[in-house]
Amino acid sequence: MSMRATPGIRPIIAAVVALALVAGACSSSDDDASSVADSAAETATATEASDDASGGSVDAAAPTAVPTPADFSLRPSVNQMHVLGAVEGQTLELVAADGSVAGTGEVDEFGSLLWRDIASGDYTVRPADDPGVAGGPATVTDVDDPVDPALFTDQALAPGFGYVTTRDGTTLSANVVLPGPPEEGPYPTVVEYSGYQPSNPDSAAFAQVFTTLGYAYVGVNVRGTGCSGGSFQFFEPVQLLDGYDVIETVAAQPWVLHNEVGMVGVSYPGISQLFVASTAPPSLAAITPLSVLDDAARSTLYPGGILNTGFALDWSDEREADAAPYGQGWEQGRVDAGDTECEANQLLRLQNTDARALIEANPFHVPEIADEISPTALAGDIEVPVFLAGAWQDEQTGGHFPELLDDFDAAPHVFATMVNGAHTESLSPAIFVRW
Repeated sequence: MSMRATPGIRPIIAAVVALALVAGACSSSDDDASSVADSAAETATATEASDDASGGSVDAAAPTAVPTPADFSLRPSVNQMHVLGAVEGQTLELVAADGSVAGTGEVDEFGSLLWRDIASGDYTVRPADDPGVAGGPATVTDVDDPVDPALFTDQALAPGFGYVTTRDGTTLSANVVLPGPPEEGPYPTVVEYSGYQPSNPDSAAFAQVFTTLGYAYVGVNVRGTGCSGGSFQFFEPVQLLDGYDVIETVAAQPWVLHNEVGMVGVSYPGISQLFVASTAPPSLAAITPLSVLDDAARSTLYPGGILNTGFALDWSDEREADAAPYGQGWEQGRVDAGDTECEANQLLRLQNTDARALIEANPFHVPEIADEISPTALAGDIEVPVFLAGAWQDEQTGGHFPELLDDFDAAPHVFATMVNGAHTESLSPAIFVRW
């Protein structure tokens, strides 16, 4: 990526050192995050559910109204079906085009239900006790299905807080920080994408590193976290495709130089770069994954075949807490200030996958499960330059990451920096200059 005239590197070295000191957030959640079942329950009754492709809609603005059995909305997704605005406790059936029942489930207290890992095709949803009343049909897509480029070019992102719409209609919260007015652009642009707080306008220290250098910065929360909609599961396929949609939408903005972007981030947002780059967004110029892992199951979760009951399980539990309704804390302030999109985007959070249960149910290495969350299985699909850095003594992601280096078969350039040190060493001044 080329740069316009930018300040020298010395003025920001101090900022990088300070950032390294607080990068321990890679392994901890916001202590002030509220547990919020009550707030989310209010959301479920105070927010109008979307009605993208359904047999009905619910006017949630009337909290005393009791919806009829067919009064719910369907949002088809990539190998998923989302139900919004249904009756709590009701058992619903997912019915395929041939009439077979592809799944059943009970509606949660927010009126939501989600089916994952279903085949593409047309589906209806009906109450199990009243099969004559159904919502739909709605079409579930597949990972390889094409997406209309107009989805990206028709979206306008302004400086400040906003939302990116993905291919299934889910909106992801985003914070855009420019080094100057949009009309003085275009600017070289980077994207940070993770389940931490990259879109929180009050947590933008990382953005300042890039804007000081003349870059535009866009921080985006993955689905099911922060103010982003949808349900959270660690690096499931639709989360990768969301990243593709984010890259293409950001690149289409008039303030983006060459309509190409790079990706940045350390630890979680470093790992996310590997997953997103594997989907080959046409407008992705380069990635810079720092302090990452190569094989989530064998190198971090089960190093040497032994369950990592320290960092790995703690980190997983913290991410699950972050993805709860209003789990990071800052979402409530936005809702209180009138952000109805953030409010509505909490409604599928009770459909998040129980990561601890999945870990405990699979004590042995199962490739069908482990490969989906392991960058080493996807690195061969990355076709852009890669700058990777990490420490042999990394106490969080581990020192096994160099195994990735032989897997970047399609990347035109791979720059690797491996040093002694801890998790935040990849943010040290010496590495920063190369970065």
